This record gives sequence, structure tokens and C-alpha cells, in this order.
Amino acid sequence: MKSKAEMTHEEKRKLFFERLDNGYYRDRCLGLNKVPVVAVPVTTTIAEAAKSNLEGVAIVIRRADGVTLFGRAQHNRLGLGVRVGVVQEIDDEGKVRV
Repeated sequence: MKSKAEMTHEEKRKLFFERLDNGYYRDRCLGLNKVPVVAVPVTTTIAEAAKSNLEGVAIVIRRADGVTLFGRAQHNRLGLGVRVGVVQEIDDEGKVRV
């Protein structure tokens, strides 16, 4: 796909109407592009194992009523997947610096 600077006026217009028809702008305004994410600090050993096998990453949670939930990374509209990194700092707004 061309960058916006390389697109002709007609190509930009066509892209705008395609996005309008598929709900791109509506979803962004309504916040429908948000995806729930859980971030958990782990040991270096776990992080290295996760990095070497992203498909094998799963999470197990025990609810207060004793029921155990098991899950894996879900396909989503934003294309987010398993990410392994080292957090250096979290600012006052809760944003992570990796």
C-alpha cells in the first residue's frame, strides 16, 4: 500500500469511502478497537521460554469461587499477539517504557 504522500486525491477519496463503509471511523470513535490485555511480571527463565515458543504461551487464573480459567492469546482486530519484553520504567500515566 502506498503512503498517504504517494496517493493521488482519487486514491485517498476511495480509501476514505472504503473505511467509512467498513466501519473503520465509527469503531475508532466508539472505542471498539480496544482489546483487553493482561501484563504479568515473570522470571527471566519464563520470559526466555515464552520468547522461544510464542504459540505455547497461556494463562491460568483461579477465580474467587474456585473455578479455574485457561486462555491463550486471541485473534483480534488490532493484530495484537504475544509480546515478550523487559519493562524499564512506568510513568505517572501508567505508560510503559521498554
